[in-house]
Amino acid sequence: MCKWDTVQCLWLNPQFHEMVSAINKAPPGYKAPSSEKARTVLLDECARDVKRLTINPRHMVYTRSFYCIPGKRLKRGKMVVKFFLNHTQALAIFRDNSKLELLKVAQTRFASHYILLKRLKDCREALATTVVLNSWREWAKQGDENKKKAGELVVQTIQSESFWINVDHILAVTKPIFSLIKFCDGDGPRMGEIYERMNNMVGEIKDVMKDNIFGEFYPEVEKIILARWDKMTIPLHCLGFALTPRFYDTRYIEALAPGGQQRRAPNLDKEVMTGVIDAFERIAENQEEDDLLRKQFGNLFSHKKGPPLHNNGLDSYKEGPLKKWDMNPESTNLEGSTSRLEDMQWENLDKE
Repeated sequence: MCKWDTVQCLWLNPQFHEMVSAINKAPPGYKAPSSEKARTVLLDECARDVKRLTINPRHMVYTRSFYCIPGKRLKRGKMVVKFFLNHTQALAIFRDNSKLELLKVAQTRFASHYILLKRLKDCREALATTVVLNSWREWAKQGDENKKKAGELVVQTIQSESFWINVDHILAVTKPIFSLIKFCDGDGPRMGEIYERMNNMVGEIKDVMKDNIFGEFYPEVEKIILARWDKMTIPLHCLGFALTPRFYDTRYIEALAPGGQQRRAPNLDKEVMTGVIDAFERIAENQEEDDLLRKQFGNLFSHKKGPPLHNNGLDSYKEGPLKKWDMNPESTNLEGSTSRLEDMQWENLDKE
């Protein structure tokens, strides 16, 4: 090994000494990993660690909490949860006073930071009761100095009113994002709703942050969300939005959207129609089909075919001779269909 190291300078690598120290602490009979595992599983873990350390956390808004909002409160919350989950007796005392379990961050689950803070808030009363019990105090006196200091910080955090106020404000800001992700992750047709819900989400966050202690961060929050949306959106979102009848209802259009913005019918929105045209170009096999799709889409807004979408309310879609027409307002999924708009036979609108 020394002969080989004259070229590789292994001894100068600080991680070599960490490796030797770790091997000394390994249980008897420890065997080194195979070359296959070292080149695949272990190397992949190292690559993920490096990526996690180097990626800009502000770009992770959809899978994690807002890092552009001060993260000290989030770290405190994670610290409290980690302390309980890592100390069996502390967790047992807590469970005696709570019907809910604390949840920790999971890398494979979306919005895990929101879920962690939401559950922590739900367990506030049980946590406050736990840290004033004699059994807790007796247990907290035991152990080394690091454990005692960590326990004191946990107690201070749980008893801090400002900490819980900050948690409330963070949850208020991130709830619209969580709700959108949960909706998209659910069952059933979703394509026709995503575009509108995305716009509503931005408006809801704007409304919340007007009276929020993190209100100064709204421009940055909006910038992050819109940048991620630009990367994720596809023309089919616009097409699904444009083919959903309820978005043309007069009562719906007249009602202000979250954030105070005036709604517009999809066919009057330049961005939406650009996406619709792009979708038709991708769906059509040739120019003739593209022209046909555009013509049929235009027929939806005339009185010749289908109901006059601008004037009818939602109830008109479920009554009379037009109850079965080109589009189902609850389901506008065109994927896998070989029919054109005029030929599509949608299910009875009376059915759920």
